[in-house]
Amino acid sequence: MRPNHLCLGVAVGLLLGLSARTVVAQRCIEAREGVGRVPLPGTAGYNVAYGAFDKVAQTYGAANMLEKRILPLLRLQGSEFVFAWEDTGILSVTHIPVCGELPTDPMNMGAVDLGSGGVGGGYKIGPLALFYSGSSSYRSVRADRIFNRWALTFGLPFMASWASPIGGLFHRYDGDALTMGWDFIVGAELGNRWLTGSAGYVASNGIYANVTSPFLGIFGSAVFGTSFTSAPVATVGITNFDWLIGDLRDIVGSTSLYVRQLEYAAAPMGGLAKKDLGAATTGAYAFRTVHFEQYAIGGVVDVLASMSLAPTRDFYDASIALHGDGMVPEAQGFSRGCGAGSGGGKITVGVVKLPVLYSHGSAGGFAPRLAAELGGFTACDDKGGMIGTVGLALNAADLVSVVPFAKNAVSFTFRLAWGGGAKHE
Repeated sequence: MRPNHLCLGVAVGLLLGLSARTVVAQRCIEAREGVGRVPLPGTAGYNVAYGAFDKVAQTYGAANMLEKRILPLLRLQGSEFVFAWEDTGILSVTHIPVCGELPTDPMNMGAVDLGSGGVGGGYKIGPLALFYSGSSSYRSVRADRIFNRWALTFGLPFMASWASPIGGLFHRYDGDALTMGWDFIVGAELGNRWLTGSAGYVASNGIYANVTSPFLGIFGSAVFGTSFTSAPVATVGITNFDWLIGDLRDIVGSTSLYVRQLEYAAAPMGGLAKKDLGAATTGAYAFRTVHFEQYAIGGVVDVLASMSLAPTRDFYDASIALHGDGMVPEAQGFSRGCGAGSGGGKITVGVVKLPVLYSHGSAGGFAPRLAAELGGFTACDDKGGMIGTVGLALNAADLVSVVPFAKNAVSFTFRLAWGGGAKHE
């Protein structure tokens, strides 16, 4: 290459670089709200964080609390009412382009914090039970100290979940530095200890349905879009075989076997305004997994494993846990009678193979899973039943299922469920 050609190439490159930096700086100036760092609009990371994920996260949050906390308590013989409250805070869920301190630092990569809260309950009148499950979600890119980030990420959804009856009607608030979302499910369940059927309205334009045999442990549930052409969440399986093995469960434990499908939506187009991200229609595909879980082997050991069936057939995760009496999921705990005062601690170790989701910024691959919990059942008799736990986890099972791009994120969780007048036969 001739020297004059080389100089021309270098000059053009510098001009293009300066032009791109000027464009970025201008977009940051236009996006800035005047507080902290704000995401750069139009980027793939921006759209993933503020668009497609919200539908899955909010719906799964409300349905998850309903199925794992509220309905199991309502189905106890003699149960009259139930109250449930939970919260999860996660720092550095993903990293996206953000505007820095202008004019010296027009753009850099910033960490996205995520919080999710839920509150709900139910009231039973004979064979009829009425229920409500509300959820809130929070996203922010903040330059504050880590204590402030933890306080906001955990505390704001914790309080905002109480506003879900109103917030669910508006669904979401989109700001550059802050996004809040709400959703709720309200409905009824009719049945007895042999068979129950539930149906509910989902505020984010959907229908919730559940059919369960409390005695046999067989169940099927789904959240459908109003057109019934999509199912963001669907699960079918059996919670335990305790009715079949009888006293052997004290030795071999309680078996849970089920298939779950989550619908992942691609990121919306980069040119959409932030107010249109939540309602954007994008392509979607199913992430389907089959789960085998053996709880309370010898009363103190859990073994869990699963594999993905779609979009590819592959290993998904495996873990083993050591815990005190009572530190098992509600569905298994209530079938065991959840004796008064049982509980303690729980330590879980394992591995998860995250799916390849380039549209969500996830290259997939193996990641470690670690978790520690304290709590358990405090009572389950004619005076009521209560479950409460707090936990800290790396690559938590529920988190990476719903947020596949949250690799190696640390989460803190709190959950509480109380049933008045519960009486286990």
